[in-house]
Amino acid sequence: MGVLAAQTRFMQSQRRMELPLSELPADLFALAMKCGQDLAHPGAGTALATCKDRYDEAATRSGLFVRLITAMRRAVIATLSFERAGLALFASGLAAASGQTRNAVVLACHEAHGATLALSLRAAGLDLAAVERQVMLISVLTPGVSEAAGLGVSDARARLAGMAG
Repeated sequence: MGVLAAQTRFMQSQRRMELPLSELPADLFALAMKCGQDLAHPGAGTALATCKDRYDEAATRSGLFVRLITAMRRAVIATLSFERAGLALFASGLAAASGQTRNAVVLACHEAHGATLALSLRAAGLDLAAVERQVMLISVLTPGVSEAAGLGVSDARARLAGMAG
């Protein structure tokens, strides 16, 4: 239930074009705090300290998704259906199943990165038909998708690792 509430709050924030500091991933939160210290006037130290004290990455929307995915264990395969899981859960599930970061998976969902998405899905263990279905739902089929979808799981993981490094 907490994940649904967090997703609802996130969508409301998106409509208002806001993102609370407390929802930032840890690395971005640390960067925001550093920028705040560098740019703020002397009296802002208390506000920044309060933000740091209240920040809990596990309570963020992405933290809750990670906890949900971890609790699902082998059932995480159910999140690899875009039409059933939605983008947020799909991205978290695919990241966990393929060994990538969630950010990398979200970028792979862009229509220009269909081959990367296919590699990710294949690395997660989906078969050729399932990979092609998910890619067609998310992006236009681009060159390289069929080749990527036809790779073995270990070959797909190796190519993804080569792209990340």
